[in-house]
Amino acid sequence: MVAEIFDYELRRELLRAGKVSSITRLDIFISHPQILYSPLTTEVMRAAAQLWAAFRQKGMPTADVLALDVDCILGAQALSMASSYPSHPRTWSSQPRMSATSLAS
Repeated sequence: MVAEIFDYELRRELLRAGKVSSITRLDIFISHPQILYSPLTTEVMRAAAQLWAAFRQKGMPTADVLALDVDCILGAQALSMASSYPSHPRTWSSQPRMSATSLAS
């Protein structure tokens, strides 16, 4: 699985560094039929905001207050993927289901 937020993080650095061939390889990798690409959605971003707030309220910041918190976005995306693809072989279908709220509890 490739989370869109990781595509963004890697791609922006490759663009900054002018690594055109690496960007091409990234595009080929992401478009491979066996790669599950997980796009960001409104649901994921709202869950990320819940995670961010819950962790902050508990005194557990995951990044600077002004930072785009990739950890919370990725965590919310993972929760979304686990519930969207419960039978997919690369998910945690045998693990108990969690929500953004239960993770920060």
